[in-house]
Amino acid sequence: MLSLELASDGGYILGGYSYSGISGDKTQASQGLSDYWIVKTNANGIKQWDSRFGGSEDDWLNSLDQTLDGGYILGGLSESGISGDKTQPSQGHHDYWIVKTDVNGIKQWDARYGGDWTDWLYSIDQTSDGGYILGGLSNSGISGDKTQESQGGDDYWIVKTDANGLKQWDTEFGGWQHDWLFSLQQTSDDGYILGGRSLSGMNGDKTQPNWDTIPDYYGNFASDYWIVKITREFGVGIAGYEKNAVACSVFPNPADDVFYLNLTTKVDLNGIAKIEVVNLLGQIIHSQNAMILNGKLQQEIQLSSTTAEGTYLVKVSINDQTYASQISYLKQ
Repeated sequence: MLSLELASDGGYILGGYSYSGISGDKTQASQGLSDYWIVKTNANGIKQWDSRFGGSEDDWLNSLDQTLDGGYILGGLSESGISGDKTQPSQGHHDYWIVKTDVNGIKQWDARYGGDWTDWLYSIDQTSDGGYILGGLSNSGISGDKTQESQGGDDYWIVKTDANGLKQWDTEFGGWQHDWLFSLQQTSDDGYILGGRSLSGMNGDKTQPNWDTIPDYYGNFASDYWIVKITREFGVGIAGYEKNAVACSVFPNPADDVFYLNLTTKVDLNGIAKIEVVNLLGQIIHSQNAMILNGKLQQEIQLSSTTAEGTYLVKVSINDQTYASQISYLKQ
């Protein structure tokens, strides 16, 4: 068992994975190797029902949450292709896999998200808009459902979906070593707090060094806790703002103190545009104006030498339109 939640009726919902067939408290046969297995109990721990979900290979449930409709959302990782309860092919070695059930544990739908290599989902939470936020680790490059290159080894990878499991956006955070996200939650400002472990030093999106400076007997260093807070704007901006643009990009990316913004809009906008560079906390760390002519803008942007390394959102606003692109800033 890897996840336990208090249910709205005062009972409990238990989740994990199982290799067992029909035996003991398990009422359904295995689909392949390991399967998601959930057990519902009353307030006194007496079993009410159980359900199994899986494909032909290994599927490990790591997180679950009761949903606003009284059902359950299950999240974990899957090696299975289309088989058993899994309706989409594998994207790589392991993928995020979520299963939505009703209040009685009957499957309603499932969805898979992943890149070309390893993606492990460790945490899932229903969001205030009825959708879901998924978090875990990834070492996939740009491929499948992943829109950003790996920063180093494993990175934090979060995926936002709507209420039906359709992906809305994804983003990643990491340093040059391994970073593992194990928990996430929506915050009161509709942003997100991400928590896990990091072996990275002060590079990529990480602004503080690793505190463990003494290697163990094998020459390895221990990991530190690492939390990342992002605003709602930072997550929604990448997917939401760009829908009004034919192209909104920055180059080079990653960049140092100087980079270039290139914007082409669907309509021939003309006028003064406001350019802002925003950090993960929603703070504006750079602002300037530029002219946009016939829906096109090309502008050099120079950041202060005191700007911290990390991931930033570059926003362009004109009239009631806003466009955005994401950039990784690395000092030379």
